[in-house]
Amino acid sequence: MNLPAAREFILQRLLTGLDPRMIYHSYQHTLDVCHTARELGVRESVSPGEMETLETAALFHDTGLLDGYADHEEKSAEYAAEHLPRFGFPEEEIRKIRKLIRCTRLPQEAESRLDQILCDADLYYLGQDEFFVNSFKLKLEWKLFGVRDYTLREWLELQQKFLSSHRYFTATARSEREQGKKRHLTEITELLHHLQ
Repeated sequence: MNLPAAREFILQRLLTGLDPRMIYHSYQHTLDVCHTARELGVRESVSPGEMETLETAALFHDTGLLDGYADHEEKSAEYAAEHLPRFGFPEEEIRKIRKLIRCTRLPQEAESRLDQILCDADLYYLGQDEFFVNSFKLKLEWKLFGVRDYTLREWLELQQKFLSSHRYFTATARSEREQGKKRHLTEITELLHHLQ
């Protein structure tokens, strides 16, 4: 399996092919998820073979957005199946990667340890200082793609509900990001109080 070549191929494809309105699901988002997945993988003691599977799934997890917004996780899994054979990925490995990609669909359903790591990497920003920046990037992206144009109150209520129901899967993410997520939830609650 030639992961470096697959990485170069898909990053170039995202860099040149993503709609510029993808201001949240951007090239940088994929880089961030890959970086976080690797770090979580190390902290969660995954094997070298598992790390390769995890990294490949992280690289391909949003490639379906190259073809549009709807059902992008399934399209991403199909994209991986279409392109990974040329880089020497066997069928069984591609099957694992496709399963990992599908688990990032909301609400996340993480069964295996690798599922849990990728899901946490994809939503790691919920507990980071950049939460509000990323949240409003997503709000604007949804507006630009006609998903929905939320008012400020509606968006904050949606974020409040999402943060309240979200749970990190891995011990590493819980220890490093849960407190930040709770802080953001408190800040949103206070903002909503002031908007009344």
